[in-house]
Amino acid sequence: MNTPLHCLLLQTPGELLEGEKDFLRLGYAVEAFPFMQDASCLDDAEPEELPLHAYAPGWRHGDLPEVRSLRASLVRMLADPRWQKEDFLIFGESDAVPLVEAATLRAALEKELNAHPETHLLRLFHHKAHSPNDPRKVVASLHFSAFQPGRERSKASLYVSGLYAFVVPSVHRKKVADVLCHTPLPPDRALELAAARGMLNVRATESNLFYQKPRTQRAQAVSESDTPESSIAVCLVVRHLENLDRLLSLFMAQPYGNCHVFAAVKGMTADNFSSLVLPRYEHWIRQGRVTLRHYPGKNQVSDLIDTIRGVELSPYDLFVFPREELLCPSGLLERINRCMPGSRITVPVSGGNVAC
Repeated sequence: MNTPLHCLLLQTPGELLEGEKDFLRLGYAVEAFPFMQDASCLDDAEPEELPLHAYAPGWRHGDLPEVRSLRASLVRMLADPRWQKEDFLIFGESDAVPLVEAATLRAALEKELNAHPETHLLRLFHHKAHSPNDPRKVVASLHFSAFQPGRERSKASLYVSGLYAFVVPSVHRKKVADVLCHTPLPPDRALELAAARGMLNVRATESNLFYQKPRTQRAQAVSESDTPESSIAVCLVVRHLENLDRLLSLFMAQPYGNCHVFAAVKGMTADNFSSLVLPRYEHWIRQGRVTLRHYPGKNQVSDLIDTIRGVELSPYDLFVFPREELLCPSGLLERINRCMPGSRITVPVSGGNVAC
């Protein structure tokens, strides 16, 4: 029990280990693992058996270079030979922050794996959070349960979002790495799909044992070139509510703060829009991050104009028009800002590919 609980955190150049002081204070040993652009270890051939079209429409457009690099970096983390004798190594990302003491978590992990030795992966968080919970309540409810993946397709729910703190026993790391190698989806969705198909046994904590601290420094390329943070208007035209739910969740989770999402919702009655759609996203609307408006959708020529019709445009430097099937990777808006600094620029985004 005196052995430190090690954490290996994926770190992009220019990023900080945001929770380093908390790790050390709570008894963890923490080390950064470099993010790598080389994705040669991946098999990016189209899978023959995986139901990706049903699970994630537009997946072909979502397997972007940064997604492949993230998958490859995680694969290399899992294969790191230094840790092959350590079953309780915590893998994560540089913005992860612990909420419980290392000794308490180690005892819980040992108990869980003794009770469920078939487990391939333990998620140490339940939902996305950017601020800490009450540590007393976290410790009091330190339990795991079977992960419940989406059976048909991911809806980008908070429950399945992210991979910022997880444990893979050493004997199962190659199996988990193979899933990331052969499934051209963002890593969290790839693992969710594998769990849904019975390929992986995943268990998740019933409360957040880690949270994501907002980053104080982003990619080094941005800071070194002093690229100003442009004000971005994301303009969506959505005809299917499931896509609206997915896209808003993805854009609200982007680390780029200086943006506003304007969405023109079509294909429904005004009554349904008022009663079903507006209340669902009221918290983001009140925060001033989202503007939703209803249009009948009879004139497709006016789709793009409808997103910003009547809006004061002078505060915005960049206008991004994503297609409805977009799979939006983390960092997309930062990438757009780096590619197209300046003002009054329109950026079409087709299925995730930025027109830079």
